[in-house]
Amino acid sequence: LALRDAGVGVMLRRGMIAGAPTTYSEDAFDTDTSSLYTLAGSGSPSFAISGGNCTITTPSGSANATVTRNGTSIYNGFVETETDQATDSGIVLRFVDNNNHYLLGLSDDSGVSSTNNVVLYRKLSGSYTPIGTILSISWARGVTKKFRLEGINSTLNVYVDGALTITVVDTAIASAGKIGMRGNYVSAGSTNRFGVLRWG
Repeated sequence: LALRDAGVGVMLRRGMIAGAPTTYSEDAFDTDTSSLYTLAGSGSPSFAISGGNCTITTPSGSANATVTRNGTSIYNGFVETETDQATDSGIVLRFVDNNNHYLLGLSDDSGVSSTNNVVLYRKLSGSYTPIGTILSISWARGVTKKFRLEGINSTLNVYVDGALTITVVDTAIASAGKIGMRGNYVSAGSTNRFGVLRWG
């Protein structure tokens, strides 16, 4: 069952993701919902929503751009995306601010790392620390893959295409925060593309 909430530009769906809350929200980026997000980061990053994608661009001098969904506050819950282009990308959970959150870092095989494609980070006081297993997966650019970062109290779970791949216990960020997407500068005109954003 899917219900569109025209007021917030998302689909509210029930019972369609295994293990997800009964009701969750989805932005398929099929209309311009950019006013519902906040951009942060150094330099002059930008983002655009159109044609079923949210694209974050980080030109030279830009770094750690985050695009977070306004009005979200999640402690026990998840954020999920489907993407076919990740130069130095990711999704964020329990986003207190741009210096304090959990990041699921993503890189396809043409991105910043073709061996460390999926890395879970704790970002605390501006410093990134990898936590849990670092994954190397086969991910050619142009192939859509689904990633979910889930927090249940102090347990963080990572799913790739529906399969649980990383579980780690971390108590550093013990408060609710926003969810969103992230893009980082790698080379001139670095872009990261997101085909959908789900949370609940």
